[in-house]
Amino acid sequence: MPRAFPNRGVLLDACRTLSSYALAVTLLVLPLVAATTTTQAISANPVPISEPAPVATSLPITSGRVSYRSFLLAVRPGVLRQLDRINDERAANGLSALRLQRCLTREAAQPWARRMASTGDFRHRELDAVRERCTRFGWVGENIAYGFPTVDDVMNAWMNSPGHRANLLHREFTHVGIGIKRDANGRKYWVQNFGG
Repeated sequence: MPRAFPNRGVLLDACRTLSSYALAVTLLVLPLVAATTTTQAISANPVPISEPAPVATSLPITSGRVSYRSFLLAVRPGVLRQLDRINDERAANGLSALRLQRCLTREAAQPWARRMASTGDFRHRELDAVRERCTRFGWVGENIAYGFPTVDDVMNAWMNSPGHRANLLHREFTHVGIGIKRDANGRKYWVQNFGG
C-alpha cells in the first residue's frame, strides 16, 4: 500500500481492474521544493460521491510554435470531444477552461496511451517524466483509463471518481494533453495529462 519515496511524498500503489474497465489518477504537486504524488484506482462503477457535479464550456487551443490549424488537423475528433467535456465540467464549477497543449498531448499523453495499448501494462508513469518533457508546468496530474468505448463513457466514470474529478477540476491546472489509443483487440486506452 503506501510507500515513501525520497522527495516525492507518498505513492499509493493500488491499481485494480474490475470487469474490463479500469481507471487510475495521479497528481503531482510541485510548489518550489516539496512534491506529493498519490495514485488511486477505481472501478467503472464507483460508489457515488457527495461532491457537486461540474460542468464547463469552450475549446481553447495552445500549440506553442505550431500553427493552430496544423495542430488541430493533427488532433483526432475524440480529443476535441474530450476537451469539450472537460471544459463543460469546469465551467459548471466556475473554473476557467483548460487549453489543449501540444507538449502535454504529443510528448506525454499520446505516447503513454500508445505504450499502454501496445504492452497492456496499465499504470501511471513517474510524473517527473512529464515535467522533464513539458518544463513550463509546476503542477502536473494524470488520469488514465481503459476499456471505455466512448468519450462520454470515460468522462462520466472519471467525473464519478473523487480522485479523477479532483484532477479535472483542479484550480491550478491551465492546460491538458489528451491521448487515446486502441490495443490489438480494439479496447481504448485513455490518458489525460494536466499542467499548471
